[in-house]
Amino acid sequence: MQKKYYIIATVVVLAIIVLLTWLFLFISQLATTNQIVIPKNQPITHPKPTTNTNASLGAQIFQQTQNPIKKKLPDVNPVKNANPIQGAYTNPF
Repeated sequence: MQKKYYIIATVVVLAIIVLLTWLFLFISQLATTNQIVIPKNQPITHPKPTTNTNASLGAQIFQQTQNPIKKKLPDVNPVKNANPIQGAYTNPF
């Protein structure tokens, strides 16, 4: 009777191992088929940016705008002076 349970348990474990192996191979095959393949003999070329002298109104406004509060913000760091025992103990680790 116990031999029967060992045989059933062995079959179940082997079935799980086969299923997991097939699933791993199937997922790895899906991951490799979705990749872009670039031929080795052909160099990669990028499109050259075009220069447009007649920029749109939005581009002109973007180039002319600046930050009105540039370098005028005060230094407000509440954590800097919050620790009263900052230099009292240093962790050796």
